[in-house]
Amino acid sequence: MRAVRTGLFRTHRAAYVGVVIAAALASLVLSCSFSSLLLAAGSARRSGVPDEVARWNSALELMTSFNVIALVLGGLASVVFVGSTAAFALEPRVPELSRLSLVGMTRPGMLRLTAGELLATVLGGALIGVALGVPASYGYLAIERSTGLAPRALAGGLPFSAYMLAFAVTVAIGVLGGLRPVIRIAGTRVLDDQDRSRADRRRFRRRRIWSGVLLAVGIALLLTPDSAVPLDVSIMLAIPVVAVAVTASGDLVARGITAAVGAGLSVARRPRLLVACRNVAAGTGRALGATQSIVLVIGLLVPFAMVMATGRQTSMVELYEPLRATTVVTFDSGVPDPEALTAARHEIGGDGLVPYAMVSDVVLADDPYASNPPQVLATDLGALPSQIDMSMLVGSADEVSGAVAATASDRFAVGDQVTVMLPDGSERIYHVAAQVDKNRYISADLVVDYATNADVLTSDAQIRGFSSAAPTAVREALDAHGLASAHVAGRVAWVQEGLDGVSAGQRQALAMIFVLPCLLAAVATVLGIRSYSAVTERSRGRLHSIGFTRADLSRQYALEVALLLVVSLVEILAITAIAWWKVSMIVETTGFDIAPTVDVPVTAIAGGSLLVVFLLAQLVAYHRVLRRMEG
Repeated sequence: MRAVRTGLFRTHRAAYVGVVIAAALASLVLSCSFSSLLLAAGSARRSGVPDEVARWNSALELMTSFNVIALVLGGLASVVFVGSTAAFALEPRVPELSRLSLVGMTRPGMLRLTAGELLATVLGGALIGVALGVPASYGYLAIERSTGLAPRALAGGLPFSAYMLAFAVTVAIGVLGGLRPVIRIAGTRVLDDQDRSRADRRRFRRRRIWSGVLLAVGIALLLTPDSAVPLDVSIMLAIPVVAVAVTASGDLVARGITAAVGAGLSVARRPRLLVACRNVAAGTGRALGATQSIVLVIGLLVPFAMVMATGRQTSMVELYEPLRATTVVTFDSGVPDPEALTAARHEIGGDGLVPYAMVSDVVLADDPYASNPPQVLATDLGALPSQIDMSMLVGSADEVSGAVAATASDRFAVGDQVTVMLPDGSERIYHVAAQVDKNRYISADLVVDYATNADVLTSDAQIRGFSSAAPTAVREALDAHGLASAHVAGRVAWVQEGLDGVSAGQRQALAMIFVLPCLLAAVATVLGIRSYSAVTERSRGRLHSIGFTRADLSRQYALEVALLLVVSLVEILAITAIAWWKVSMIVETTGFDIAPTVDVPVTAIAGGSLLVVFLLAQLVAYHRVLRRMEG
């Protein structure tokens, strides 16, 4: 019996390669994320120069939040795809398992056999992933540092416990995702056609019920009022729930589409299309059909990309709306000479050039090592309204001078006394005397007077200025007073330059988050097509036996591929439409006349890559079928 089982496992070892690959990919990416998380947790500082420590801890918080998102999405994808690859690996073994039952193997014996094979492949894949994850973690950390998702000076050895944790989680994911198909296959009386039919019907009903429950939960999240759950939180929870619900209903969608296409057709009129419809309807009833892995990844990616791209669009409108200035000046060489700047402002005319600077080296004296230091804006507040559409809710700009400040956020209120620590260790007490009403551009916690608070600016601080004069006039005035190094840009070009930088950073973050789901989707797609070709091979054999030529079979197979793509496109459009509706609600709350948009490069690259994998896998599977039939 042991020899029989060993021979059967050897015969189907190629199918288990997919489980190994899926587990290895999951373990690899989990190793990278866990190592970054544990490194961030162990690198927090509570001593040293306060402003430097605050910036360091703030960067660690960004690093932690990013990797938590990557772990959640990676874990979700791993459970689904490891389960699907396990089902694809076990499906071809049904005939052999029936022979084992004939020679005396009981159901517990089959369960031990299949569960043991699953555990062995998951353990092997997890070990491979951890081994590859050690060098990959250093590369991953380097990417995080270069993209600003981690402190650029963060270094040191990565914690060994991260790899053990990634290994344990991967094995748990493999068992969790793969145990259900193992129990189903091992518990089916494979020689009893009626029993198999009843089991298929029960599985179909259960999937339909769970799909309905998940879809109801997703819709409930989408309809939840903003007062109960914030809009951005509800959509982030609803996106994966709706995507999984629609993906789990893939066989229902396939049956509906193929039934609609095949309605009224006869074998004499459209034989190839009719066979294609039947094959698609039968072949997509697996754990994940030949296209469902693609649907799940794109169904997750498109809404997230939509939320981020729409957020950038909203930011663009927010920046344009309150900004009256036509010219923006950036003093790249640090703090400009005060006398030269005053002379240039006088030549431009009155408040034609209003300087401002974000002060990032100030921390709260009562908690100098907090990761959220106050944002302080030093500017000529009395002249700023000529450049920015703003007003005061409480107090006036004339009251903001010396140690008196205005507040443009909800962090402080009028009447508060705020003690801040300067870079040299000295403290300053600010009395909040005014509240900025329109603060879409001015979002600082404290707004202080530029002239009387020059000592809070460090020598490398970046000073900017708004001007209502033309860029050429500003350029001439700056050159005339020895400020030729200042960069002068029109408002539109300056805003677009900043948005391009934000867009590039967000796109890099999206790409890193979705690397694992896309790789797992590619593996699941290849195995899904392998299973699909095995299910539909009998129908092709019948067509071949009644005289269908190779060209006829090729055209018929092309119809199946087209129908599979239609099924996946319908599902992706359904998920996208739901996400579009919800993001539209978010946009409406801003009061801007804009529509949701999608991050086209990210979506196109991910979708195009998976489409290429799908088509190549179909081509390889079809040629294998042809060789077997003609042989």
